Amino acid sequence: MKKIIHLTDLHMGYKDDKKDIHCTEAFINIVGHIITDYGSNADEYVIVITGDLCNSAATGDEEEYEHNGKTFMAPPQYIIAKTEIKRLEAENFKVLVIPGNHDYGMKGTKYLPEYVEKFKKMFLDKPDVIYPTLYKGVSDMAFIGLDSMDGVFYEDDSSDDEEPYEFEDDDEDTVRLVGGSFAYGKITKEQLERFEVMLNEQNNVEHIVIYLHHHPFNQWFGRQLFHGLHGYKDLKKLVMNYNNVNNNVKAILYGHNHHGYKWNYRWGVPRFYDGGSSTGKGGHVSPHRIIDLSEEVPGYIDGNFYRP
Repeated sequence: MKKIIHLTDLHMGYKDDKKDIHCTEAFINIVGHIITDYGSNADEYVIVITGDLCNSAATGDEEEYEHNGKTFMAPPQYIIAKTEIKRLEAENFKVLVIPGNHDYGMKGTKYLPEYVEKFKKMFLDKPDVIYPTLYKGVSDMAFIGLDSMDGVFYEDDSSDDEEPYEFEDDDEDTVRLVGGSFAYGKITKEQLERFEVMLNEQNNVEHIVIYLHHHPFNQWFGRQLFHGLHGYKDLKKLVMNYNNVNNNVKAILYGHNHHGYKWNYRWGVPRFYDGGSSTGKGGHVSPHRIIDLSEEVPGYIDGNFYRP
């Protein structure tokens, strides 16, 4: 069985000289350590990155980028992240990626629809990929990636008369943000329907790993309203109903909070991990977990190998 290296909230392009936080440099170092320590057995690992690869996708002029024989324009922070991912792939590591709020626009609060296709083209190699994604390159494992941003987009129709945190969410599939500063996510009903079908098709797999960006449960009201995953109860219901019968969803991995907490056995899932910020944005440096699903769930978070 392959082990999982969980990375998240890389925030390429972010730095705070006063606090000596340099996320780009930190990720370059992390990649170097992974290659040095595990490169000789790269085929034994799957690396899962749960969003916020960059700090502000819309910052800076787009540059030409060549990939798979094609040249296209790409955001500069995308290019930095992709360059390091390609270093891992060149050593035969399998890398799975899902988007976060900072990957879809300006500084994680203004979600611009055109970045959905840009992200898919750069990190999933296909602009027409439909979420959720499925990876079954391992005989006894299935990885399902959810886009926790697909029900949110930004519409810049703000005015001087507008309240700073006004937004519209009438429980339709898409939330329309109006002005203000938001960092929350929402999964559309259509994606959840596809997820339910995909999940039920994995009932013969020994281990299912679900990964997404936003923390998928309520913590406290203010944080959930402006920072959490709206409609998380629908996702919870699907996972719990499925696992009550099949009991093979073994891990849910996510990021966004930068806390690095574990919530094991929530929703009946043995491993439920907030990955923190692997590069230490905000001063919250989190251990990089190496997760072995064949082992018993530890009373602590699965082992770490490096702190940037």
